[in-house]
Amino acid sequence: MHLIRAVFLLITAVAFWSCAAQPESLIKNKPSAPQFLYRYWNQGKMGYIDLSGRVVIPARYEIAYEFKGDYAVVATSAAEFSGEWAVIDRTGRVVIPPSNALPRRYSDGVWYVEYGAVYRYGGSTIWSGDENGYMDKTGKRLFENKFKGQLLYFSHGKAEVYIDGKWGYIDKKGTMAIPAIYDVAMSFYEGLAGVRSKDKWGYLDEKGLMVIPAIYDNAKNFQEGLACVRSEKKWGFIDRKGQWVIPPQFDRCYGFKDGRAYVFIGKRSGFIDRTGKLVAGLVTLPEKYWHASEIQEDMAQLQLPEKDSDGDGFLDDDYVARYGFINMATGFVIEPVYELVGDFNEGLAPVYNEKGCGFIDKTGKLVVPMRYDSPSPIYDDIPLSEVLYFSQGLCAVRYKGKIGFIDKTAKFVIEPQFKEGKQFHGPLAFVVTEKHVGYINRSGKYVWKTPISETVSKDPLRGH
Repeated sequence: MHLIRAVFLLITAVAFWSCAAQPESLIKNKPSAPQFLYRYWNQGKMGYIDLSGRVVIPARYEIAYEFKGDYAVVATSAAEFSGEWAVIDRTGRVVIPPSNALPRRYSDGVWYVEYGAVYRYGGSTIWSGDENGYMDKTGKRLFENKFKGQLLYFSHGKAEVYIDGKWGYIDKKGTMAIPAIYDVAMSFYEGLAGVRSKDKWGYLDEKGLMVIPAIYDNAKNFQEGLACVRSEKKWGFIDRKGQWVIPPQFDRCYGFKDGRAYVFIGKRSGFIDRTGKLVAGLVTLPEKYWHASEIQEDMAQLQLPEKDSDGDGFLDDDYVARYGFINMATGFVIEPVYELVGDFNEGLAPVYNEKGCGFIDKTGKLVVPMRYDSPSPIYDDIPLSEVLYFSQGLCAVRYKGKIGFIDKTAKFVIEPQFKEGKQFHGPLAFVVTEKHVGYINRSGKYVWKTPISETVSKDPLRGH
């Protein structure tokens, strides 16, 4: 049982880490490269198979992370005090040769990397990055990191750098492209970057020129050609020339997405179009609840306010957090009665209380009864919607100790039979039994499986 749990936790940890560490946007590869690649094991090594179970990249890696875009980070060595990391494409071709540089993120044609090593500490394995820097897409280091401050990611040829309490920008040669003279600096979006100087915000172009004067009290990134800025305690939207397109009139606002922006006027809120016209009427947010999340599918989470009756900084003993939802387009409220909720996806949201997990629709109707458990452990720092969600109509749940897959009517399409399992990623889902690990298709048939002993090496450092 311990071996099964270790394998599942390894897969979960690697998947979670790779979401943050892998490139967001990458150069397109050859059209013949498989769209979906899944990690597999052979004799303790990791490689990749396609959705039919055919080996595409043989198992020769100590660690293999999920593909993001067209590349994946792999470890070719996991010996103590060394970490040999490489980057491969979907054909298995080594794009960046093995080195002690761990690629964290790819953006604007540049890899952000950490130089360091793998250490054993108290029975655990820890990656220690003692220096950060940049590599090009072939693995060549762009420049020696002479900056003692914080480095961030490249966008539009520039990356923010923090030096002696101020922010500026470097170029891909490692030279100061824009002096570090700003109190706050944002990444470049749509060719412009917001900066704050002497408590006022403005926008720089890629040459470092202040093309929109620093006259605003607050500012956000440009999205769809408009930026939300605050002037004289009200928010409005300006264009790239700094001209008001929607005059300041809002108490809060979000940036534009798909032609709509969400704004607040006093206690009411609603969506506007690019002319500032309300797409629908304003709705009144209930004062007795907290607005507790971003908007997903027009729905936002609500929370009962925390209770500290004596003002000692500690919550009352009888306070229990409860969550619900509000439809930000119509004002319809689903009362906060659940211990945990997750964001809406495919029209449904996961909810949890002492009875178990279920799903509600946007009317608050419980369409999947609360008789299931999450397939993965529920932690305070991991949103419920990251472990419990529908993927193209199917969701992995734990029922009576076993993992199965239900549809949106709560019917089991794949009966509970697995010790552990993850949600479907594309056509396949990863599952674990007492004796095997493998991938099943949406009919519940294995396309690949191997004895569980194949997945764990005698080397305690491997896979961590």
